[in-house]
Amino acid sequence: MEQTELQNNKDYVKERIALVHLCAELSNDEAEILIDNSSLLMFPAGAVICKEGEYGDTSYAIIEGTVEVSINTEGHENLTLSLLEEGNIFGEMAALSGSPRSATVSAKDDTVVLEIPASTLKDLIKCSSGFKETIDTLYKERAVNNYLKKVPFFEKLEDSSLTRLEDAVNLITYNKGDIIFREGEVGDALYIIRTGFVKISKKHGDTDQIIAYLSHGNYFGEIALFEDERRSATVSAFTRTEVIEVLEEDFTMLLESDSALYQEIKDIVLERKFKTLEVERDPEKARRIEAIVEGGLIEAGSLLIIDLKTCIHCNNCVNACQDRHGYPRLDRRGTRIGSISFPVACRLCPDPLCLVCNFDAIKRAPSGEVHIIDEKCIGVSGCAIRCPYNVIQMVETESKRDSKWLDILGKLTGTKKEAKVEGKPKRLAIKCDTCMGYSDTACTNNCPTHAIKWVNPLEYFGERDDILEKVVEDPIAMTIQTQKEYKTLVVSKKVRESQNITSFYLVSEDGEPLPSFLPGQFLPLKLDIPGQDKPIYRTYSISDSPHKGYYRLTIKKEPAPPDHPDLYPGVSSNYFHDQVEPGMKLLTKAPRGKFYLDSKSENPVVLLSAGVGLTPLISMLNAITDSGSNREVWFIHGARNSTEHALSNHIRNAAEGNDNVHVHVAYSQPLKENLEGRDYDSEGYVDVELLKNILPGNEAEFYLCGPPPFMKSLFNGLLEWEVPEYLINYEFFGPASLIKDRAKVSTSKRAAEIVDSSTEVEVEFSSSGIKTNWNPSFESILDLAEANGLSPDYSCRSGVCHTCMCKLEEGDVEYVEEPLDPPDEGFVLICVCKPKNKVVIDI
Repeated sequence: MEQTELQNNKDYVKERIALVHLCAELSNDEAEILIDNSSLLMFPAGAVICKEGEYGDTSYAIIEGTVEVSINTEGHENLTLSLLEEGNIFGEMAALSGSPRSATVSAKDDTVVLEIPASTLKDLIKCSSGFKETIDTLYKERAVNNYLKKVPFFEKLEDSSLTRLEDAVNLITYNKGDIIFREGEVGDALYIIRTGFVKISKKHGDTDQIIAYLSHGNYFGEIALFEDERRSATVSAFTRTEVIEVLEEDFTMLLESDSALYQEIKDIVLERKFKTLEVERDPEKARRIEAIVEGGLIEAGSLLIIDLKTCIHCNNCVNACQDRHGYPRLDRRGTRIGSISFPVACRLCPDPLCLVCNFDAIKRAPSGEVHIIDEKCIGVSGCAIRCPYNVIQMVETESKRDSKWLDILGKLTGTKKEAKVEGKPKRLAIKCDTCMGYSDTACTNNCPTHAIKWVNPLEYFGERDDILEKVVEDPIAMTIQTQKEYKTLVVSKKVRESQNITSFYLVSEDGEPLPSFLPGQFLPLKLDIPGQDKPIYRTYSISDSPHKGYYRLTIKKEPAPPDHPDLYPGVSSNYFHDQVEPGMKLLTKAPRGKFYLDSKSENPVVLLSAGVGLTPLISMLNAITDSGSNREVWFIHGARNSTEHALSNHIRNAAEGNDNVHVHVAYSQPLKENLEGRDYDSEGYVDVELLKNILPGNEAEFYLCGPPPFMKSLFNGLLEWEVPEYLINYEFFGPASLIKDRAKVSTSKRAAEIVDSSTEVEVEFSSSGIKTNWNPSFESILDLAEANGLSPDYSCRSGVCHTCMCKLEEGDVEYVEEPLDPPDEGFVLICVCKPKNKVVIDI
């Protein structure tokens, strides 16, 4: 019978439907409803009717022919589960649950099917108890049988054990928020998740602390059965969840029949106990796990993320979205956890709440994309209200017909007419549909640093606490992770900034994100310079804000001193200027340094620099302006004249574009062509008298970087101006005695932070005759020495330059920060170490 004949032969269809076991319980009226709302389809032998993994909201009753049901599972491709003949139904599981198809169904021979919409199935379930009972039984049988064959947990079971298990287990559905079992209850079953997500929590004081989440294919509840204990945690459904319940006696049967399975469960129990203990001991881990669970991030079918370590906030992603679709369907302002941002975009939810539409205007494609059919949308906004993630927007549109005719009229009359739409403008729902119909997604394809991307949340975050490795929030912690490893960076660009200052842009050789840093920190380098017997270790401040996808080093070429032309010029700076070119590779370690902007503070900040000392302060300035902060900033810089003034336009532009940024430049020897008010603001040096004339007061945080005379004058001048020492931060590569006037500064600013927590570990500074006990409130032995009135030389305070290297005469130390290069035998770097036992150091 041809398809046209089938469509017109209602009596034939009714006759064949009566042979379908599922429909035997239907009355004549109910059968009429089924036929009127369904469609007849013909498939030739070999044609795929529905595909595993795709979404579908229809089921199929076989009218004529035979179909083959197959699945892909570990170790087996296209594994045939069964052959279904006329009178059977398939596809009802996906249609009723909203989950992807669990199997592929193909026509074994020429086949005729009746395609039944999910809405019709659900209506018949409501009005026919017999139909409901039959479909419930069929659903459970297929859900269990098909799924158990997919679970690696059972893949090695003998057929007899698997058959027994299929008959014994129960299929249970839990709604969101339902408790599956509670902590402390007696364990009586193992649970396998067929669809949905569960969260696992433990009592922590008066609160419930989420320690893990699990998705489909995982199991839980085995610990209490395996070790004959009470439940160690509470498990609840985070979404609508289907679980397969394996009772204790059947679980015991499985373990007794398979020694390998017994050992596997034993190992998993130990691993889960360890991870649970790890999370319980670290509230930060629990907080982040809770953030991704309660934020609904794990249940997404696909998730758009922005890596803030590489995002440069150019807004290209949003602009590209608007260019493609007419309206921006993406909003970058979303949830943030650590250094990962989750913008407002479709999450391809497994069970989308937005799909309930009386006008059938919002649909789900087989591949999962949820999209709106403009021609059917009438703008009632039900889908937007139901979406829990604010992905759907309502926009107003003009009448296309009115606009068209007014455009024609305007051309004829030579005037432009405004469209007048009677009544309210039509409203239309718009949403991100992951650029369905295009070969790419506009947002990700137009990101210059590849910071925005689509991920599978379960693969990206893992099933437990792997998110901690993805969203490390503290850049210092990120630095510690990579401090011990050298990384090869490539020079991507070389830009001359002034007569003797040049910027070098460094990017990752392997394309991986660069370790983040705090604004003001420096980059350690290991340079193999031609003509040098051994590697040269240097550090250069990063002169741009974090999250740019590159490091910028702005380096001054250091000539031989004018009064000593016989001395060598700066080895590394001349190497950079004369030999380092784009494409060259440099060996670096992660950024470090204790001179950095306090980004959490909202206090006014004064950035004071001279010469090339402006580099770390520009990083701080850019970090403030890039973040959109309204924090008041004064950038005050001194230079000889324009020939030595780097990045001057950048600083002026920052002030012009931000009302909270104020700039003042002082030239000590301006050239004739330098104009006051354009190139510089005053003639002379940057000193405290200048600050008193510029600043509204001394209540600010001060950051200093420049040559020794500049630093010493400002540091001690600020103290005389009654600025507390703890508010004066400085970067200086040289002995501390060149900055501090000991008559005015009795101790390090860290001495103000001492707490009464001295230990019994004695520290002796032998050359000074001072003995004291180690105080854990200090970061290093250098801090302790300064608090006791000593002024040992230092430079970087980060274990790089070796200026602070002292002889260790007795005892042992441990390093709180790994030195870039180990000190000489018998010596220690006091800026990054603390005593393990009594120590005697030659200071």
